[in-house]
Amino acid sequence: MRELLLDTSVLIKWFHHAGEDEVEQAEWHLQAHRHGLIIAHILDLGIYELGNVLVRALRRDAEEASAVLDAALALCGPPLTLPDSCFGEVAEIACADGLTYYDAAFVVAARRHKCTLVSADRRLLSTGHAITLSQSIERMRARP
Repeated sequence: MRELLLDTSVLIKWFHHAGEDEVEQAEWHLQAHRHGLIIAHILDLGIYELGNVLVRALRRDAEEASAVLDAALALCGPPLTLPDSCFGEVAEIACADGLTYYDAAFVVAARRHKCTLVSADRRLLSTGHAITLSQSIERMRARP
C-alpha cells in the first residue's frame, strides 16, 4: 500500500473546486483512499493551514470551516506530527531550498513518516520535494 502526505494545496481540492486545477485527480485520490488503495495522511500543521484558507481566502464562516476540518480528520485520521527535534532539519531545508518554514515542515514530515509528499505548490514541486496529483496517479498505475 502506498502512503501519501497531502499538503494543504491538495487537501483543499477535496472540499473546494472553483478555480482549482487537478480536481478530478484529487477526487481519484480521495476514492483510492476510501477503497484502501492508498493511505492519505495530513500533517497537524495542514489542519491549521486548511482552516486559514477556509476562513481567510474562501470566507467560510466558523461553522462551515469547522465542518470541513472535522471531515478532513474523519477521512484521514489523526494528523501526523513532527517532534521538536526536527526543527533544525526543517530550518535547513527552508534555507537551502528557499521554502517557507511551513512547506519545509511538510518535506521533513514526509521523510520521517516514509510518505510521498503530494502538492500543487510550485516551489515544492520545482525543488523536487513533492509530486503532483497527476504524477502520483501515474506512479500508482505503473506499479504492478
